[in-house]
Amino acid sequence: MHREYYINDAGRQMEILAASVWLRYLECFGEQFPFPSNGYRGDYLHPIANKLVEKAGRSLVRPAAEVFRDLPPDAPAGDKDLYIDAVIARGKALLGEDGFRIAFGLALDDILADIRHDSRSSASATTSGSPSAAWRPTAPSTRARAAAP
Repeated sequence: MHREYYINDAGRQMEILAASVWLRYLECFGEQFPFPSNGYRGDYLHPIANKLVEKAGRSLVRPAAEVFRDLPPDAPAGDKDLYIDAVIARGKALLGEDGFRIAFGLALDDILADIRHDSRSSASATTSGSPSAAWRPTAPSTRARAAAP
């Protein structure tokens, strides 16, 4: 079995991942909102959000009303790409670049750790015949492990 990974650690897909982690983090503190249709929705986000809780405490919490105030409409009424880009911009504005980088860094570290784990598992699978584990979605409608360009 051969796997290919694409890591775009500076691009839009990673920013969507970081924003998705931050939104899941906000949910940990009781904030409720419709999750962006173009955000990452995988269950794998919850452990990363929990790490963000451990690392940042409440320092990155912002009220959902403030996060989503006056954003363009999400799909189906609006454009899901414009909407998620507005969520990212709002996150950066509310948290500052340093705050947003905390979520970004945790997301990137987690993906890289999984790739390293899968790489080791693939090496073991070659000798044991068992497949390696867990692919992650890179976008809500596709299946892959890491952010695609």
